Amino acid sequence: MVETLTPNEQRVLDAIAAHFEQHNRMPTHAELAETLGFKSKNSSWQYLQQLQRKGYLHIDAYKSRGVMVSVPIVGHVACGKPVWAEADLEGYAQIDQRFIGANPNEFFLLRADGDSMNRATPAAIEDGDLLLVRHQSDADSGEIVVARIDGEATVKYYKPSTGYAALLPRSSNSAHQPIIVTERFGIYGVVRRVFKRADLSL
Repeated sequence: MVETLTPNEQRVLDAIAAHFEQHNRMPTHAELAETLGFKSKNSSWQYLQQLQRKGYLHIDAYKSRGVMVSVPIVGHVACGKPVWAEADLEGYAQIDQRFIGANPNEFFLLRADGDSMNRATPAAIEDGDLLLVRHQSDADSGEIVVARIDGEATVKYYKPSTGYAALLPRSSNSAHQPIIVTERFGIYGVVRRVFKRADLSL
């Protein structure tokens, strides 16, 4: 389990995310020290080491701006019939901070099974892919969601309507059909990015 951050550690992590959003790159140690009012860039380095030890960052020793975030892999989810994700934590993957922003605890990874979303856009979802999911209980029409049906989960396009919602596949396999839900339905989160195995070296 990832350890809780101290207020100062959270401040450093937030400063890294804010710098990236403004400049489209990670801050150097010197820039981070200046932003946070540290007297020395060594203070920045010490905080980065603490964040890495607690599982929030991965520091590439050969790249001064190479800051990554640890995100839990929580199991599998079906891209076919609804099957709930495995409860056991598989481990962690290192994700570029730019995909996460300032709140890494809002995200998790699920491993996709099946082919019902292999024609999804902008990225096809294929068997074995890792889906970066943001925890949230609602979604906009047309977003790809991790949906809960009778306690089980599936990945589909979300199309709400009055009194019901449609969960739509986009597949080369015509056997996959829309799922219409009216009750015992909920949303676990919204898929924000699809990673292939090679992307994360998993």
